[in-house]
Amino acid sequence: MKQFALLMTSVFSVFACGCSGKAHGDHTSPATGRNTAAEIKGRYFNAKILSWSVGPEVSGDSLQEIRNSCEIEITTASGEIPATLSVQKVFPFMKVHGHGAPDEQILTEVSGNRVKVSKISFIMSGPWELHIQATVNGQSEEIEIPVVVP
Repeated sequence: MKQFALLMTSVFSVFACGCSGKAHGDHTSPATGRNTAAEIKGRYFNAKILSWSVGPEVSGDSLQEIRNSCEIEITTASGEIPATLSVQKVFPFMKVHGHGAPDEQILTEVSGNRVKVSKISFIMSGPWELHIQATVNGQSEEIEIPVVVP
């Protein structure tokens, strides 16, 4: 039974994060040891988490305890730096449980093709998605970046 549980955890983890069969260790930055994601390609733009200054970690109950902060790089679908970039919303969602987390406190700061996102609340451990609604060179879409919260 234990072997079956381990197998299902591995299968679930690969499915939930969208990686191509690589171990979850591949989502860790060698420089920081923190969870990062492979580049997620969308129709109009690509996005990837470059680094976490804090997190990902389970947040506390108060606004002061929400410390998760990351830097995301956004490029055009062809991999170039966009001429224009605006971010409408960033929010966490846990697809496996069908719920999100508070997102009204999330702050975004756009500089060139980098987006600093802070005050991200992850209310429990497990596989999450960080949804980014953005407009790149006049084209809008939403991309989901997988995040594993230990």
